[in-house]
Amino acid sequence: RQLHRLVPQLRRQRGRARACEAGECTASFGERLDTWVDTQVDLVGFHQRLEATHPYRSDPQGWPWLERPILVYLERCLDPEDVDEGCAVPEGTEARIVLLGSPALWWPALLAAPVLLWRSVARRDGAAATIGITLLALWLPWFTAGKPGYFFYLVPAVPFLALGLAHAVQLSRWPRALGAGLLALAVAAFMFFTPIWFGTPLTPDHLDLRYWLDSWR
Repeated sequence: RQLHRLVPQLRRQRGRARACEAGECTASFGERLDTWVDTQVDLVGFHQRLEATHPYRSDPQGWPWLERPILVYLERCLDPEDVDEGCAVPEGTEARIVLLGSPALWWPALLAAPVLLWRSVARRDGAAATIGITLLALWLPWFTAGKPGYFFYLVPAVPFLALGLAHAVQLSRWPRALGAGLLALAVAAFMFFTPIWFGTPLTPDHLDLRYWLDSWR
């Protein structure tokens, strides 16, 4: 019911905007502002009352450690019925595309978080503080939504995770060795997870090897 009421209101607002652009606007600024505010209130109310029933929804506190990635593509040819009907993948295989961040970036970045915090407070490190504040600004507001969301809401934080990790490595005693090790780990992780990032057909056993956490299934 909320959606049925919201859509006409959005259409009316869009129509008024087009009329104003054409020089035919008769509504005052106050009336237009009031309509805009009402629309925002209805949007917030709609999302607050929307039930969280999607199987890949997750709470924001689990996003940094990749608690619940999202399956966006699935083709399988495992049952005789699938073979009879024709398969899009080779028999005995399954192809999946999963929105999963690289553990080689996300998990080491979590370990670097205390370093950034310490540098920000104890050493007044401006770079560490900027990275940390940006990450918190991209993450913490989702806790106020009052309902689960999706892991990909945190995708804008990826560049800052990388910057934070690089900054922590630079501050270590052995930046070159640690950096080379993380680079090798990232390349290995890319090669290992590529099949479930690009939808390459795998046998169930090989697919299972890439689901490290039960919550990924």
